[in-house]
Amino acid sequence: MGYYASARSGQFAGCRPYLLEYDARLARLAAQTPGLTFVDSEAAVNREDRSNFAFDGIHPSPQGARRIGAFLAQSVAR
Repeated sequence: MGYYASARSGQFAGCRPYLLEYDARLARLAAQTPGLTFVDSEAAVNREDRSNFAFDGIHPSPQGARRIGAFLAQSVAR
């Protein structure tokens, strides 16, 4: 599972390009490996909806964690 974009940039803004590259590498590995699937959590978390994030705007809130978990479970079930 890849990373999602946070609700704010702040001190971790410089990490975003590296996380995108990390996700791209995982996706390429999954595409080349039978039985391995890459799940991109970008589709699970709407960064505009602050209720998906904890007070720090970076980590998921309980609601955000449920959304990510449900998205991952649905992806695995496919």
